[in-house]
Amino acid sequence: MESTQQQGLRIKVKLPELILDPWLELAKGESDTAAAPKIRQLNLDLERLLLKGTEFTPFRLSLEEQGKVLTGDVSSNHFEGTIEIPGDIQQTPLRLNLKRLDITFDPDILPGPMMRFPLPRSIPPASPPWKRRLKKSPSTASPSARCS
Repeated sequence: MESTQQQGLRIKVKLPELILDPWLELAKGESDTAAAPKIRQLNLDLERLLLKGTEFTPFRLSLEEQGKVLTGDVSSNHFEGTIEIPGDIQQTPLRLNLKRLDITFDPDILPGPMMRFPLPRSIPPASPPWKRRLKKSPSTASPSARCS
């Protein structure tokens, strides 16, 4: 029999694809988290993760329990860094320390009609103020025009 310190789940997942949204919806319905077994270790190795319309290829997550915190590494094509998930996630925020973050904006992958808006594919360069030509008005055309 294991001691209470050693009891808990050790989860290792290696899949070509995981769509996370339905799993998150399922977890929202669970209210008795005290009865749930404690996660001691979590390793996800996914070729493709879909979350809220965003694709992460590949996605890697490696967490290990250290005290009351799950801590480890997380990476994908969009980011790379370390993560700490506290045992009391309802009261304490998780910590994410990113070494790399790709925030490339692609308007073609925005979800929903409210988020779609036309964006220019290229923006012409603004002409610097010193290259702009000022139009001469009749009152500034010549000094004699002002002295009448």
